[in-house]
Amino acid sequence: MTDTPPAGPTTFDDSTLEEIAAMVCGDDAGMKYRRGCELPGFLLRAGWDNVPDHDGPRLRWVHDLLRERNEDAAGDVEAVILRLADRREYQQDPKEYTAVIGRLQEVLALEGLRIAYDNTTPTLTTHEPGRPSQPQRVELKVAITDVVSDPDLARAVQLRLDEAPARNTAPTPPPSSCSAASSKASSSTPPKPAPPPHPSQAR
Repeated sequence: MTDTPPAGPTTFDDSTLEEIAAMVCGDDAGMKYRRGCELPGFLLRAGWDNVPDHDGPRLRWVHDLLRERNEDAAGDVEAVILRLADRREYQQDPKEYTAVIGRLQEVLALEGLRIAYDNTTPTLTTHEPGRPSQPQRVELKVAITDVVSDPDLARAVQLRLDEAPARNTAPTPPPSSCSAASSKASSSTPPKPAPPPHPSQAR
């Protein structure tokens, strides 16, 4: 089933709003940290109007704003989510994007949503329960001749590839015959006779 955009603005659970606020603040390890004076600028880049100046603890300030706009039809919470998923926010350290998008997909999956991309633009789509929130790994299949121009080299590479499954599925060889023969020989060799007593012991 193809993911589709939500029918309209979504009303999010308060615990989801708190998680989104935490990602905006970036207090968790690996995420982009934003100081209090940087938070209004982030909301403006998300497309909000009439953003107040920051005042008070960062997480509570963002969380309260998200609560206020959660019921609005303008889709302001969705706009914050999409800005969090926008790679342009992480140009100085792309690793921060990886941390944020992974957590964001986990949180949105509980709301039946996920982030998808139209080229490089993030979009919010419905998420079918049970489907992985991360994109599936794509298996790439090409012919050797597509990547190797030398026919002789291509045949040699293809031969090695064809042999690989056979090597991987080959049965375990029996114990070495040399080891077995050595073991049998040692078991059939008669014990050596005890040495004769020392002359001093004979007296």
